[in-house]
Amino acid sequence: MSLILAFFFQKFLLISSQLSNYCPSGSYYDSSLKSCFPCSSDPSFSSCKTCSSLDNCLDCYDQYISYATSSQGLCLPCMIGCNSCCDPNLCIDCLPGYYFVLSNSSCQACSPNCLNCDDDLSCLQCAQGFYLNDTASVCQGCPTNCETCANSYSCNICQNGYYLDGTQCFVCPETNCEICSYSNVNEIVGCQQCYPGYYLVNDDCVPCPNNCMSCDGSGSCELCSAGYFLNNGACVNCNANCLNCTSSQQCNLCANGNILINGLCQSCPGNCEICSSTTNCLKCSDNSKWYQNSCLLCPSNCLSCSQDNICMNCSQNYYLNNGGCFSCGSGCQQCNDPLNCDICQSGYVQTINNSGVYCEPCSSNCATCMDDTITCLACETGFFLNNNLCLPCLENCDVCAYALACKRCLPGYYVDKGICTICNSDICTCIENAAKILKIIGIWMFLGVFLLIF
Repeated sequence: MSLILAFFFQKFLLISSQLSNYCPSGSYYDSSLKSCFPCSSDPSFSSCKTCSSLDNCLDCYDQYISYATSSQGLCLPCMIGCNSCCDPNLCIDCLPGYYFVLSNSSCQACSPNCLNCDDDLSCLQCAQGFYLNDTASVCQGCPTNCETCANSYSCNICQNGYYLDGTQCFVCPETNCEICSYSNVNEIVGCQQCYPGYYLVNDDCVPCPNNCMSCDGSGSCELCSAGYFLNNGACVNCNANCLNCTSSQQCNLCANGNILINGLCQSCPGNCEICSSTTNCLKCSDNSKWYQNSCLLCPSNCLSCSQDNICMNCSQNYYLNNGGCFSCGSGCQQCNDPLNCDICQSGYVQTINNSGVYCEPCSSNCATCMDDTITCLACETGFFLNNNLCLPCLENCDVCAYALACKRCLPGYYVDKGICTICNSDICTCIENAAKILKIIGIWMFLGVFLLIF
């Protein structure tokens, strides 16, 4: 009998050990309560990766270092820009956008929009949407809607939803087309791939059934959107706040701010992102802080803040100063202070004067311009570039090379000898199918050549 009891006791210890390993990072297993609990008593701080008990950390996430006292294990932050350190003031490895200073083992920021550099003056690699100016070794912005480029006026690869015509990016004419290309031979833009929720039929993006995220070429739904389940080929609503379910009464995953109880989603306490019950919060939402067992909102335009309501991270178009968030100013997308803008919004250009770096609007209808704001490099849709100025295309023309040479008309019109003419059903059907007809002709020509040779 004693051998049997010993056997089951060993099994119990093994299962308990396995359960502790199943707790997610940042939490520990409490054997008395048979549950996982967060490492920190303050959900606003989540720097501990592995712990043995509450406030006793064994291993920290990157950008922190473990520090043990006689009573607890802590995670101390490395210096700004440091990915790993052996002491809070001695860095070993820097984050992208920073370079290592050997003399004091610290990390200093690269120039704005630079991912990899030797020092603050010599950038080696720029962030997406920027190119490296070899002369100045700094990163400058690509043209509007451009992903990679060689300079500020010549794009190599456009963002999704746009196509490259020459050196500029233009929006795909087919609504809901994610990837399209322009043919110089027939001057037709064809769609290759649609956005999720649509499928491709003869160069057109056709919507999948309602609430369907992915469907096959025949339009039959294969995967429902979050919050719906597939039932006989149709997508049916899950219950409120449920992201994934197998039926209306069986939820598998709740949205943040809710907890799964008996197959249904129940609300967490106010401003709480993750909770263990409807009254016990484990993690506050990003724009709130933990205070006296509840989550309180951070100050205006603040994404995250400390217990004493000091902001640590601001929203876009705002900069951090003494725990508060302040506007970067008109036309500025990102800055560290009000006098020096790092990234301007589309339609603006960086201008430097004795006061600092600020954003000045380009001339009217200009999407990208030179430093003088008057010399335009790329125009907004519906305008064409002429002597560095943006002039309007003809009426109902979406893209044109010059005033009397429209390349693409607005919906309901077609190009006829460089101008846009209103459609009738027959003409528009012919225009929309032109690319398909050319593809078929090309296939037959290839077969004809093949038969003549062989």
